[in-house]
Amino acid sequence: MGGERDEERRAAGLPTADGPLVRVRLHDGQELYAVVKGRRKERDGTWWYRCQIHLPAAAEQRGRLVDEPAPIDFTAPAGRCEPIAGQAYDTVPTARHGEFSRVPWLVPPRALVSSLQSRS
Repeated sequence: MGGERDEERRAAGLPTADGPLVRVRLHDGQELYAVVKGRRKERDGTWWYRCQIHLPAAAEQRGRLVDEPAPIDFTAPAGRCEPIAGQAYDTVPTARHGEFSRVPWLVPPRALVSSLQSRS
């Protein structure tokens, strides 16, 4: 994210993040900020959000344990995710049930195709 957006987030009391944030309400009533990594509309019409948070984790550095952030991915229904004003959700990858992947087909080089054909 750009420096200007980071400044806006700090001014709004939001954490620095590598994507748009949502406020997620947990089952026990707690709320946390999470980065939206993707969203998907399911067959039954419900929307689900792929989110990520960073939690403390032990990592070894030069023979000793240090505290480093570890990314934790989770999925939450849209009803638990509250949009935050000023976040750019239009950049979030979106999919719908039954859609084909938008990954282009890989066409092998001609030399590979001819070598495979000569083996048969």
